[in-house]
Amino acid sequence: MNAIRCLSAIIIVLAAACCRPVTGQFKQCAREKDCIDIRECAMFGPHFTEPAKWADNLKFEFGKRVCKRESVNGGNKFKVCCPSDSTNLGDSGGTSGRRGMDLLNTQDCGSISDDRIAHGKTAKLYMFPWMALLENNIGKFPCGATLIAERYVLTAAHCVRDENIVSVRLGEYDLNKTIDCDKGGQDCAQPVQDIPVERVIIHDNYSSRFKRNDIALIRLAEKASLNDNVKPICLPVGPLMRTTQKNYFVAGWGSTHNADYSSKLQFAILTLMPNDQCLQRLRLEDPYVKVDH
Repeated sequence: MNAIRCLSAIIIVLAAACCRPVTGQFKQCAREKDCIDIRECAMFGPHFTEPAKWADNLKFEFGKRVCKRESVNGGNKFKVCCPSDSTNLGDSGGTSGRRGMDLLNTQDCGSISDDRIAHGKTAKLYMFPWMALLENNIGKFPCGATLIAERYVLTAAHCVRDENIVSVRLGEYDLNKTIDCDKGGQDCAQPVQDIPVERVIIHDNYSSRFKRNDIALIRLAEKASLNDNVKPICLPVGPLMRTTQKNYFVAGWGSTHNADYSSKLQFAILTLMPNDQCLQRLRLEDPYVKVDH
């Protein structure tokens, strides 16, 4: 009987040991509250728990910032010292909806010369200086983006969720040329800028199934050098920047009417469509898509 009791006690102790998180101490954060779940620290997104998809600089940052490891149910859960200027995805902090608006250049954004506007499918040099390309870890450019500030580009959430984006290219026009010049070869743009990605911030309520909130921000590791071919676009953040026009430009290096991908920047003019009509059209392609009114 004593042997049975002893065996039962051993089993209870082992069970308790297996289920209790084992915590190892690493870096001491400046403030205890800064040691948070890695999934709540934006600088490690969007592949928070997939270090194989991290850029080398992010792996280095992890080594410097990991502050705790908890082993639970056979897996590891890491916490990191999240920098104060990194968006905490788990805490809105009561900030207003205008947080970060001071980063936008509302005076010099969106400026291009009138004589550089064209009306065709191939854009002219300097026509869309805010256009950017996202480069993945194998040197491909799967998606485009838009420069909105010196250290931020705006893109689609599915681009950064499905791809390992490591850098952003600014000032590109023709992918087949090292230096872009006009047809006469007299006016040439400055070389492209390939800037590493510091962190990715995906919309909290992004849904790939319903195609909702398909939007993300990328913070660049350094400021873009602004010139005639690298300028931020204007965002409609105030009444003076909002427009009631019906036609809008869309630009990129996507497929043309021949279903081929163009090496040169392309553009098209789209007509604004009411949300209900847009939803009807979209549901012909995907019955699960939803549009917020």
